[in-house]
Amino acid sequence: MDTANNSKNMFLWRKLYEESHASMPECWLGQIKHTGHTISVSDVWYVGHHLGLLETQVGEISHFTRDGVVLQQTQETKSIFGDQTDDCLIPCDILVRCTGFERNACLVPTISPYTTMSRINYLDENVMYLADAYIDDDAFNSFFGSSVVEMSKFFVMVYHFFFASASDKDRALLSDEFLDTGAVSIEKRAWSHYIAGANFLVNSSPEIKAKADDLVYRRYLDFVETQTVQEYIEANKREWNELHDLLAQSKIDSSCYLPYPDWDV
Repeated sequence: MDTANNSKNMFLWRKLYEESHASMPECWLGQIKHTGHTISVSDVWYVGHHLGLLETQVGEISHFTRDGVVLQQTQETKSIFGDQTDDCLIPCDILVRCTGFERNACLVPTISPYTTMSRINYLDENVMYLADAYIDDDAFNSFFGSSVVEMSKFFVMVYHFFFASASDKDRALLSDEFLDTGAVSIEKRAWSHYIAGANFLVNSSPEIKAKADDLVYRRYLDFVETQTVQEYIEANKREWNELHDLLAQSKIDSSCYLPYPDWDV
């Protein structure tokens, strides 16, 4: 797609951070995200900040007190709280620990004899391992984007292709990658490995490229058969506006709404 649109959306995204007063990632615009992080956020995030119901502070907890939590001192917390450790206190009654951010790849060697794998996810012949991986810098530069489901759909198709219908020519062409199961550490698996493996496959096999093209096209059809892009934007804008009343727990004047982003479509 036209990469210029990515730049337009990034600047619009930055404007949304500024208008909502949400905390902007300090790596912007040099990097789209921190290594190991996603960039996904929700509408409620921006609207909540705009209404003064949310405040974001990034840091790690040093210890707890009767009144809240104290963040570890960093250059960032010093710029927010000052040099005194006590000033890093965030008062709170309830602390909710986020879950789902720690990968369980270390369990694979515990429940199986495998510690390494190939770039195209084979642990062994006819044995493939698929799971979310470390989100490194190239995590979104692929035809399956950042979707674990779309990535899995592609590699399940690859597995079936090699298991059921690959020609001897394909197997010979891919033999090095297919059999080199010591190329990548399972515990250090990253999204760039998925992407490199997928690119290798579609560039090496016309049959796999055709199947990948079909997956992308069917994904497109699944969307446009449900709604057009404009219909999606109109529905999202309606929900965006309704969020203001929902979070404010009362009907507020529309002039108080955070302006809906003017996405370039």
